[in-house]
Amino acid sequence: MNRTDTTEPTKKQTYTLFFNIAVMISSFAIALVALPQEIFFVVAVIILFALRDIEKDISRAFPSRFRMTTSIK
Repeated sequence: MNRTDTTEPTKKQTYTLFFNIAVMISSFAIALVALPQEIFFVVAVIILFALRDIEKDISRAFPSRFRMTTSIK
């Protein structure tokens, strides 16, 4: 009897997630190098909010790995 677990992320979801993380890290590095200090802090805050959303996606995709770091209600 083969039963598939619907909570497991698909390969496409996993690849999309890691691509988003790579884009955010590269955006952060480019902003650090290219922008003046005052504007960099604004861009850094925007990027950190986006990373927080990505972390929520990770915790939904892999709930058993992130049970201690995120609040589950």
